[in-house]
Amino acid sequence: MNCIEARQAIGHLDSGVRPEGPLAEHLGQCELCRQHYGDAMLLKTLGSLKVPEPSPQFLEHALQRATDEAAPTPAPAPARTAKWRIPASLAASFLIAAAAMLIWDQMPEQQAIEIVEQRTPAENVVALEAHRQEVRIVIHSNDEHAAAEVSIELAGNLELEGYAGQQRLAWTTSLKQGANLLVLPVVLHNESGEIRVRSQFGQASHEVNVHVARKSQAGRTAPLVEPFAPVNA
Repeated sequence: MNCIEARQAIGHLDSGVRPEGPLAEHLGQCELCRQHYGDAMLLKTLGSLKVPEPSPQFLEHALQRATDEAAPTPAPAPARTAKWRIPASLAASFLIAAAAMLIWDQMPEQQAIEIVEQRTPAENVVALEAHRQEVRIVIHSNDEHAAAEVSIELAGNLELEGYAGQQRLAWTTSLKQGANLLVLPVVLHNESGEIRVRSQFGQASHEVNVHVARKSQAGRTAPLVEPFAPVNA
């Protein structure tokens, strides 16, 4: 199983289901796909959590506590004093913070989530050595397609992880209606390079040229996401 097939298989896994067979074997060997699997499971787990409704007593107690803590220190009483009121926005912020703590405390133990920092691979330590990073392409389709053709062409200083020395790759895949995410784990052997991605499904074909630049350890940015530009439809 290669990286592209692994990403597609991960997308079909339900939350809490452990990978098996070829997918499990591939995840044991590919760090980028393991990170992708962790991100996908985190999003699915967060999406399945139900937020408990706070009780009326809790809301009343939280508002009273926020009012008490925000009250100013009493000063010597002048001849006339104005009644001090807590701003509604400040009280609301205290309520939101308190509600968030309540939700976290009430989460079952098996739903506890540890977020681990994703470190840049060791290849980045030495300048201009092979550098791995992900390029993400969004393919929009108005309908479902069981046999869409996708091809990529890489500049000479780029290669797809697991396909060393191959500058052109093509495969057939299925597309769902709406946005489809194509994740390409690339290896960069220079400061920058370009990838040309084409797809054809039904009566439509699309093409995009992606400029890939090396990301430094100190200035990492979010993975690149490029939408397809239609060639003809």
